[in-house]
Amino acid sequence: MAHYATALPFIPQRRTLATLRAAAAACQGCDLYLKATQTVFGEGVVPSRLMLVGETPGEHEDRAGRPFVGPAGSLLDESIAAAGLDRGTIYVTNAVKHFRWEERGKRRLHKKPSSREVGACHPWLEAEIAHYYDTVVDPRSGLVRSDRKFSAHRDTVVNRSNAFGNSMVALLAKTIEETGWFTSPFERHFEGDYGRLLIEHFWVGDHFRDALGDETVSGEANIWPFYTGVLADPLHVASALRYLDANGFCDPYPLRYETSRRPEREVWLTRHVLPDYQGSTVWTSLGAMYLQVLRTVDPLLAASETARYVSWIERDGTL
Repeated sequence: MAHYATALPFIPQRRTLATLRAAAAACQGCDLYLKATQTVFGEGVVPSRLMLVGETPGEHEDRAGRPFVGPAGSLLDESIAAAGLDRGTIYVTNAVKHFRWEERGKRRLHKKPSSREVGACHPWLEAEIAHYYDTVVDPRSGLVRSDRKFSAHRDTVVNRSNAFGNSMVALLAKTIEETGWFTSPFERHFEGDYGRLLIEHFWVGDHFRDALGDETVSGEANIWPFYTGVLADPLHVASALRYLDANGFCDPYPLRYETSRRPEREVWLTRHVLPDYQGSTVWTSLGAMYLQVLRTVDPLLAASETARYVSWIERDGTL
C-alpha cells in the first residue's frame, strides 16, 4: 500500500512540463500506481489554443502512456476537428494520472476513481494549470500575454492577445471554479465574472474587436465569448450578431472570419501559396457556432439560416 495520501511530495520544485512529466512517472501519491501499467501524464503544447481535462485514463491510455488515444480519444479528435481546431495545438490531460480498473475474467474494466484518489492527484493537475497560467497569462492584467505569439482558431496568421485566446482562458477559469477542484491562479482576475475582461478590453460599442491594439473585427471574436458561455448577456449577444450581419460576415452564408484579407498579417505560405485558404472565406465551423448562438436570441432566424445551410449542403452533396 502507498504511504502517501497526496501526490504533493512528488511535485518537483522546478515546474516545467518536462520536469512534471518525469516526476509523475514515479508518483506513489495513492494506491492506483500499484496496478497501473504506467503514469499517463498530459501532452500537447503550452501555450496552446485550449486545455482539455478529462477524468481518468482508460485501458488504451494505460498501455500507451498517453491521454485520449482509445475510443474516447477518437471521439475527442472528431469533436475537435468539427470545431475547426487541430489537436496538435491543444493540451490534453486527466484529473487522475493512473488507470483504475477491476478484473472481469481476462478483461480490465474501467472503474471510477474514488474521491480520495481524485483529491490525491490534484497537485499534478494544479501544477499543470499553474504552468499554463505562468506561460499564457499576464499576472498583472489577467489577459493573455501580448508579448508572445499564440495560435488561434485561424492558424495562418500571427496572433497575440486576442478575443479567442482570452475566451479560452476565461472558460478554463470558469471550469475550475465550477468543479471546485482547487483555487486557481486565474480566479483573482475574474472574481466570478468571466466575461468582464473581454468586455473591458475587447468590446467596442456594439461588437468585439479581434485583438489588443488592433481595431480589426473578426467573426471569431464575436462568437467565441458567447459560444463558450463565459458571457451570456442577451443584449451583448444580440448586438454582436447584428453587427456581423450588417457588416458582411454572414454573406453569402455565416460565417466569415474577416470580410477582407490582410496579407501583411499572414504567414509566408498562406500569403504566397494559399491566399484564399482562411482569409475572407466562409468558415462552416464558425457558421455552426454562429447558428447555435443565434438560436439563444432569435430562434426563428436561426431556423431560417439553418435551412439555408441545409439546402446549400444538399445542393453541393457535402453531407
